Amino acid sequence: MIRVALAGLRHHKLRTLLTSVAIALGVSFLAGTLIYRDTAEAAFFVDLARPAANVDVAVEPRGGAGYGFERRVDESVPDVVRAVPGVAAVDARRTGELGVLDRNGRVITSEGYVGMAVSLPSVPELAMFRLVSGTLPDARGEAALDEPTVRRLGIQPGESFTVIDRAGKRRQLRLSAVVDYGASIPFAWFTVVAVGDADLTALVKPRGYAEVVATAEPGVSAEELTRRVRDAVGSGEYRVLAGDDLRWQLARASAKYAEGLLNTLLAAALVALVVSCLVVRNTFTILVAQRTRQLALLRCVGASRTQVFGLVVAESTVVGLVASAAGLAASAGVGRLLILGRDLFGDAVPDHSLVVRPVTVAAGLVVGVLTAIAAGVLPALAASRISPLAALRDGPEPRAATRRRLVVAARSVGAVGLGVLGLAVMAVGRRPGMGFSGTPIILAGAMACFVGIVVALPLVIGRLTALVGWLPARLFGITARLAGSSAARNPGRAAANTTALMIGIALLTMFTVVLDTARVQGERELDENFPIDFVVDPIPYSGSRQLPGKMVADLSARPEIGLVALTRTAPAWANGYQTTVSAIDPGDASIAGSIEVMAGSLADLGPGTVAIRRGLAYEVGLGVGDDVDLSSWDAPGPARRIVALYDDSPTRGDALVTWADLNRQFGKVAGDEVLVRKATSTSVDAAHAALDAVLDTYPLVSVESRAERKAALDKELDKRLSQFAGLLSISTIIAVLGIMSTLALSILERTRESATLRALGLGAGQLRRVFLLEALFMGLVAALLGVGFGVGAGWVTAASLIGTYGHGSPEVPVLQLVGYVALATGAAMAAGFLPARRATRTAITAAMADT
Repeated sequence: MIRVALAGLRHHKLRTLLTSVAIALGVSFLAGTLIYRDTAEAAFFVDLARPAANVDVAVEPRGGAGYGFERRVDESVPDVVRAVPGVAAVDARRTGELGVLDRNGRVITSEGYVGMAVSLPSVPELAMFRLVSGTLPDARGEAALDEPTVRRLGIQPGESFTVIDRAGKRRQLRLSAVVDYGASIPFAWFTVVAVGDADLTALVKPRGYAEVVATAEPGVSAEELTRRVRDAVGSGEYRVLAGDDLRWQLARASAKYAEGLLNTLLAAALVALVVSCLVVRNTFTILVAQRTRQLALLRCVGASRTQVFGLVVAESTVVGLVASAAGLAASAGVGRLLILGRDLFGDAVPDHSLVVRPVTVAAGLVVGVLTAIAAGVLPALAASRISPLAALRDGPEPRAATRRRLVVAARSVGAVGLGVLGLAVMAVGRRPGMGFSGTPIILAGAMACFVGIVVALPLVIGRLTALVGWLPARLFGITARLAGSSAARNPGRAAANTTALMIGIALLTMFTVVLDTARVQGERELDENFPIDFVVDPIPYSGSRQLPGKMVADLSARPEIGLVALTRTAPAWANGYQTTVSAIDPGDASIAGSIEVMAGSLADLGPGTVAIRRGLAYEVGLGVGDDVDLSSWDAPGPARRIVALYDDSPTRGDALVTWADLNRQFGKVAGDEVLVRKATSTSVDAAHAALDAVLDTYPLVSVESRAERKAALDKELDKRLSQFAGLLSISTIIAVLGIMSTLALSILERTRESATLRALGLGAGQLRRVFLLEALFMGLVAALLGVGFGVGAGWVTAASLIGTYGHGSPEVPVLQLVGYVALATGAAMAAGFLPARRATRTAITAAMADT
């Protein structure tokens, strides 16, 4: 039977190719994802471990290297390490906070924090960086800068840039070198200025060392040197690591660079493989139907049911092997494309040669073969049931009416049961307070509902096709009616094709609804949280985070600025819950009036009262009219009556009291932000220019506008949607190829039918139109079902999140979804073009003689 299977595959090369393409694409995506993961991890390992290059032993403060400035190695440790036998060279690394000013005179920050200054290596081979261009500093006033900061400043070696020292004074440094620290934390996040010891002391006045590293003399192993250094410095206050351990510690962070995207890629690869399985199963189902007489003849000459079953499974196994090999051959290209396209998903992967591990090859082969076998099992079972008498019939075996009724009943019960189960699970995920934790539950319920739709689809696909074909039937007449009748004649085949395409459209629609809702909700939250045009925040520096004293007065003096409101926030306890309490300058009541109040009224906020955020109210279990004990960290406070619950506020605190009450209970708390609103007759750009002019003398503050936040939100959500669309495009391509394959095989199966229609007067163009419309109907039904399901699942998911974190209703971007429907139907019609063209090329007499 193996020889029979191989002979059949050789004889029908086109059929084998069409069957293999879907598996090959799925395997190439899966293996390419694994190649991407291995390559990215290797690249990040090298990149992240760069500060530990050539290091044999390192001494760090207990809890990690002191690059965060709060932990230090004592001044005496470098001398202790130098005195250890076997130490060849030592580098004591100093660091300190140092702000670099951008071209607009603002301090460059990351996550609200300034950059750092680091010492130059005392031993070149122990440098934390790679020299990109220029020469390392060798005189006062020279500095080396990290590559991203140089690009941001737009300067070249020899030009100057400005830093702000610990005393708040601006200093000019000349750029002598551009260096690369790799992706190592914290160097990948901050601006990093490397200067000589004299400049380092003058600029940041460092204390102690962040880390002390050393190399071993020839003949001394890193493990032995580590043991000696550990004995010399002790292990109580410090942590002594071998070089390999330090490199591994630094490089472990690579997981966070690769794992998030990797999980998404693997999920998309799984979807692609599921679609591949559906396409291949549909193809084998058609093949078995076309070969009924051949398989029955095998039964007549003595083949058992088991042998016929094994024949079809053997064919699917060979197809899986061939397709997996082709997919693996293409996977290196897929992996390279994923790496090149990484900037679409996150941080760029450092340059590294592709890493192809044996486990990746094995995984691709195993998954591809198992997918093909799984796709061929049900058609193989159907083939094994073909009786020898079928060889004498001219057509498919009749199906017992009783069996048809049992199948319909089973599908109906299964579909209803899955639907009810899915809706019940989704209801559990929508319970109040579930928030993001309820999202996986909702998605699990949605998956059950989707499977229910798939189970029921063969029962309704004929009616659905007739429904979408109603208008074309009026426009195109007999050709549209013939195209629509195909689904009714072969509901299982039509349902499988529809399901394959529906999966990608449904997922993309669901993500689109959720992300568009997030966009609208985010902009609404910004409008509610930003009842002003700009927020000015102090930047933490030199151990403090304070607003300059004169800044508020200077801003208020500008005619382009209409309102300036100072807010203050203090740490507090509310009924034992750690929280924060804020107050707004009492002269700016319009700001308080813009806070979104959920219950009660801020007009009642006065001495001895408090308004609290809705989330805090949920935690403490209190509402309007209740009393809450609001205490400072060092002294208990009086019970305050809750007069309002609010959801969104421009203040940082979770509780709001009057300005006088904050001063009375919490003392003279420093201002933590300034809220700025432009003058009525002034444009936002003019107000922004006036703001920048004032803040030019205050570099240690940051400015954020509502427009900038909205632009950043739109950019992030567009990026996420592009990710999902790109990843799901693979499964959509496979589904479209499945339509092409099904139509091509269907045309072979219906050769005599097509010839008869031609003989009765149907023109070649009309016959071609029949198959094109058939593809169109499949694509349209799949798109409409996918969009419908995606809208429902996305709506429930978005509504659940809105109920927990905001208010309003989910958004449905109708025009975008119409575009998805048009794209899916257009792709389906394009897939039907070549099979339709092939159908008109066979001579009528030859086709009618074909058995």
